[in-house]
Amino acid sequence: MIWSNMEKKGFIQHSLRKVANVYGFTHREIELLSLLMLYGYRNKELAKELTISEKTVKNHLANIQEKTMTNSTRELMSLLIQYLLRADERNFTNTLGTRTTDVARLG
Repeated sequence: MIWSNMEKKGFIQHSLRKVANVYGFTHREIELLSLLMLYGYRNKELAKELTISEKTVKNHLANIQEKTMTNSTRELMSLLIQYLLRADERNFTNTLGTRTTDVARLG
């Protein structure tokens, strides 16, 4: 099964909403993280996509890292990916009814 970028984004946002319950992410932080996870955008690209300043992106990332007790974007991404993998072990399904292993196979 090949997912469109819109389907991948929807899945990531849905998954991040689950994580938000644990860490208290805001809606905007979820948007930023979904773009970061889906496209690997740098701060400048995130700012352009979200129509905010690069400084605001940095502030959001600093807030997210504080909430997750991570020290870098790389460490943050590792934490979120681990969460998604643990969610799969519990047969976590997204709104499309597709297991997270299907996303992992996309590589």
